[in-house]
Amino acid sequence: MKVGFLTNALRMLPLDDIARWAVENGFEFLEVGPHVVADRELLEKVIDDTGIHIIGLIFCRNFHEREERVRRRVRKELWRRVELACEMGLEYITISTGVDRERSVEENIQLFKEFITPILERCEDYDVKVAIENCPGTGNMATSPYRWERIFGSINHRNLGLCYDPSHLVRLFIDPYRPIQRFADRIFYIHAKDAEVDMDRLSWMGIEETRGWWRYRLPGFGQIDWNRFILALKEAGFNGYLSIEHEDPVWSGSEERVKAGLLLAKRYLQRTPSF
Repeated sequence: MKVGFLTNALRMLPLDDIARWAVENGFEFLEVGPHVVADRELLEKVIDDTGIHIIGLIFCRNFHEREERVRRRVRKELWRRVELACEMGLEYITISTGVDRERSVEENIQLFKEFITPILERCEDYDVKVAIENCPGTGNMATSPYRWERIFGSINHRNLGLCYDPSHLVRLFIDPYRPIQRFADRIFYIHAKDAEVDMDRLSWMGIEETRGWWRYRLPGFGQIDWNRFILALKEAGFNGYLSIEHEDPVWSGSEERVKAGLLLAKRYLQRTPSF
């Protein structure tokens, strides 16, 4: 498996600085976040100057916003990144499904099918895979194995799969290990991120409070058994990318702390017995 990271955590730096630091510290790839402008010349220069491997672009927004102006803007920006991924021959474009909160799950699946079909057709010509990140935020309905079954049952396309993030499953009280075997052929790459739930605070606040009783952590600082998780991936035939998504508040607040957190996560993953 290869370890890299999502650039969002170091958004205070230009991409070439992020890439240079990543290469100098043994990271094997970058996943480029939405804070980086969709500019082919910029990305190609960074690759040429640093030798970094960029696996793809991620752009998660609610593509079914009720307000037409917002909906048009985010869809236009997504298509800009889809075209860039195709032109550069990147491996992935990672998205959320979008959701219309006034419609049922089944209606939203049909909305997503209509929305994603032309993107899949465009990406297929360049063998770019479309990965759905399973975050409950950013306008997304692909948040559980139950819904993944329904989505993939409706949209049976080999280039549509998952950016599998176990941290979201933890905070939704979903088993992060069990779905791996079931969706082995749909897991394109991993967002290596952990989560912890404060049961004492939860018992006082309740789940109607969407924050305050859980938080994201770096791998090794939350509740996931990463040895078990990586072993489950390997048993399912996965040997791909572990992209560290650093959203840990303990290792945030400055460039130095973010970098220290990324290095801690990298070392932890690589020293996991099943790695």
